[in-house]
Amino acid sequence: METVHVQDGVALLARATGQLGALIGRIGPEQRALPTPCALWDVRDLVAHAVEEVVRFALVTEARDGGDAVGVGAAMGDDWAAAYEAAASRLRSAWAAPGAVDRPQRLPFGEVPGAWAVAQQTTELAVHAWDLASALGEDVRELDEEVGQLALAWSRANIVPAMRGEAGGGFIGAEVEAAADAPTYEALAAFSGRKTPS
Repeated sequence: METVHVQDGVALLARATGQLGALIGRIGPEQRALPTPCALWDVRDLVAHAVEEVVRFALVTEARDGGDAVGVGAAMGDDWAAAYEAAASRLRSAWAAPGAVDRPQRLPFGEVPGAWAVAQQTTELAVHAWDLASALGEDVRELDEEVGQLALAWSRANIVPAMRGEAGGGFIGAEVEAAADAPTYEALAAFSGRKTPS
């Protein structure tokens, strides 16, 4: 993976939070139950997951227990955009706090450097932006290219077969073949186990 300075990574993470937030803000009432590329999730499930994950990211970045985020998504209420933006704002503030970028983060499998955590968080948000844009019928070619490039590079450098699960609601399913010249987000989605247009 090409090295990305942690401060540049934080800026890309902020863009990734904004990108997903903009998509959530455009969800119409008639779109809330649409299916998504995550087989077990509809749009509401995907947004609830995103809200909970962003709160978890913020907690871990604050050096707190990410487990405290459990249930936040299920309790997000009817104003999904507001719930997500509150979580995203907290995450951005957590990374802006003095010392945050230099402090290792404690994850279930061990400690990771701040730069690794920034890229991992950006990757999850980028993948779910593709999921949601696809579900809503939006043009995925309009998604932030630099965010997608970071996410794809991080995924290829860090995701190994043992990390993949069954197809369904999880973040990492079995890799799907993509064309060698596939656009960035199509390649990212396929690498993350999503079926993409041929």
